[in-house]
Amino acid sequence: MWDPRFPIFMFDGQDLMISTSYKRLQSNIEPIDVRAGIPDVFDSDGRRVTLETKWSRIYATVDSQQPAASEEFSGKLRDYLRAVRDSAADDPRCDLPCLMQAAMNRA
Repeated sequence: MWDPRFPIFMFDGQDLMISTSYKRLQSNIEPIDVRAGIPDVFDSDGRRVTLETKWSRIYATVDSQQPAASEEFSGKLRDYLRAVRDSAADDPRCDLPCLMQAAMNRA
């Protein structure tokens, strides 16, 4: 298991939370929310992130054996950007870094 590359993007339906560091992760979400499950979490490399809690601290890890889920991540970002009516959502030239930046500008 590896540490994720920040920022990490946490999707719950059309909602998006972005944490830019471990410190921000601790203040952005509650351990009880992590235990309840945040369905889709990705790091800046497009890898799935697992969130866990120990005591009152939240930990994020990436399975180094799993391939990046860049297509799924891009799709989630596009869905979010469509929901907030951002034109980057439907721009075929907007690649993953472009989508991440557009989402960070909106979230």
